[in-house]
Amino acid sequence: MLVQYLKYFALGAVFVISGCSNDPDSDNSDVDLAADAQYKVEFQANWNNIYFPTNHPGSSAHFSGLIGTTHNSNTSFWSVGSLASAGVKSVAETGKKTAFKAEIAAEKTNNNAEYMLDGGGIGSGTASVSIEFSVNKDHSLVTLISMIAPSPDWFVGVQDLDLYDQNNNDWFASKTVNLASYDAGTDSGATFKSSDSATSPQENISLLTSNPANTDFVNGVQSTTMEYIGTFTFTKLN
Repeated sequence: MLVQYLKYFALGAVFVISGCSNDPDSDNSDVDLAADAQYKVEFQANWNNIYFPTNHPGSSAHFSGLIGTTHNSNTSFWSVGSLASAGVKSVAETGKKTAFKAEIAAEKTNNNAEYMLDGGGIGSGTASVSIEFSVNKDHSLVTLISMIAPSPDWFVGVQDLDLYDQNNNDWFASKTVNLASYDAGTDSGATFKSSDSATSPQENISLLTSNPANTDFVNGVQSTTMEYIGTFTFTKLN
């Protein structure tokens, strides 16, 4: 009986994990207690069918596992108006982290990136998840992204966010960022559950704006209430 229970539990666990296309090695952020500071980032989702009713995907709404890094100003992993890298494309379209991790690893080799931020996702549109990570003053910028899922190639995130207050020469005790929704420019699907439709040629990353019949987003926020789909709150632990 115990064997049968464990078998069914294992099958259930596999089902839950496969429901979101996260890489299996998530939740593996770099923590170095000798670093200049330790932070926690909490991702609070706000994607409900009240604020965002148009074609809201219902119970399948979720966010892929968090992935990012601390880095210096010599590199930038994504920005509005630039083409998405293969790593950003992979996260935005599927939630898979492998290609983006490789890009981070390459910048680590160049001493431009330092600590990996690698965490779990959110299994609904209104839940939260948090991860802890380390940061040093010479790599005080943070880039962090997550796929809006399901979606063609839409994501949330921050890029080049400085956790060190250069004016006061100290770390920020807390910093909250409203998360706009971005279009990676790699898939031309118009609604959350659109079939794959590769954009050719690839377009630049932009704030998500759509036809009102497809979604509620204009310039990355809800078109009438200006609601954001979520927040990142960075809190210094020590």
